[in-house]
Amino acid sequence: MITEVTDFYLYVREALESVISGNMEEYAFDGNLLGLEIGKEITEVYFQFEEEILGNPCLIPTNELYKLVLEWKEIEDRMHRGEDTFPLMIED
Repeated sequence: MITEVTDFYLYVREALESVISGNMEEYAFDGNLLGLEIGKEITEVYFQFEEEILGNPCLIPTNELYKLVLEWKEIEDRMHRGEDTFPLMIED
């Protein structure tokens, strides 16, 4: 996710929004190391290297992936602004 969301954030976000909103039925995205088969309910996430899929895909609800992408970008932006993005918390 680091590479794909950082390098292709707008592209990934727009693809997810298009499928979630119903403007597109499904969408396939191939990034540097990650491939996505975005469906209305479920997205397949798979690791790829030089056009070869490595291992089995991970399935995640599309709306959950969308939330993760937005949260990742928000934390990344906060980090670049020098904000404390991951405060240390000690629990008993």
